[in-house]
Amino acid sequence: MFGFEDYCKFVNPIDSLKKKCYNIYKKKENKFMLEDYYFNEKDYEIFNEENVSSIRPEIIEQRKIVQQKLYDINDDIKDKLLEKKLHNHWRNENITSLIYPCAFNKGKVNWLGIRYGRSKREIALLNYNLGFNDKDKLGFQKYACFQLNVEKKGIAIGLYHAVEKNAVDRMYLHENIDDKTTILCSLIKQIQGLGITWYISDSEGKIQKFAFDDENPNNFMLFYKNFDKDGCTSAIFYEIPKKDKRIKTKEGIEEITLEIINYLYDFYQEIIWKKKED
Repeated sequence: MFGFEDYCKFVNPIDSLKKKCYNIYKKKENKFMLEDYYFNEKDYEIFNEENVSSIRPEIIEQRKIVQQKLYDINDDIKDKLLEKKLHNHWRNENITSLIYPCAFNKGKVNWLGIRYGRSKREIALLNYNLGFNDKDKLGFQKYACFQLNVEKKGIAIGLYHAVEKNAVDRMYLHENIDDKTTILCSLIKQIQGLGITWYISDSEGKIQKFAFDDENPNNFMLFYKNFDKDGCTSAIFYEIPKKDKRIKTKEGIEEITLEIINYLYDFYQEIIWKKKED
């Protein structure tokens, strides 16, 4: 690997020293710029590549700090989201994503987030309606849910549509997307201009994107049918850089989280599977 020492062989030593000093300065400047932000540079550093698989005590402790900040946000907004029948996970330990690397996150904690989706009762009814018994029933994560995530570059707010396997709402949308073309096009037009993007990532990490602002809404159906497949993750997100002043305070994060969820809520209602009425 070409490193700093190799670089020095090709440049004036004074220039290389300046570069090293500049990098140190920029790192300190970043920390200084975010020191009065709700999520600061220490919070974001745990999502650097060298830390995402770490089980060092100091990294785990910092993850707990970020997790608690998410809990505090959740305490402020959960009642407003309950008005839309959007629930936290019914188990307290699953209100946020996991803070330690394991098989479920492929050994990497490269983001931490809160989820809002169906209630325990609703999922039980959906599982029953789908014909699943207690042994093979599908849990909270198999159904679409809204998320507020903290990651390396900042904050992402949006709708997690489908996990890799057995995603109920993926099955539903593939079966019904042709019948929903008109309403989905109309709803996409309503969220254009917000900077929201649909991301589909395959098992090898290759990502396909549909930027709602830049694309013709009529092309979404083809994008979805071509790329959203079993084995892929699929999600819609609005991403905010960590230095954005709108997320400087907890209140600012809460406000924009509720705003984005409100914008996406009607779209969410059209792409999720619901219990059939008797």
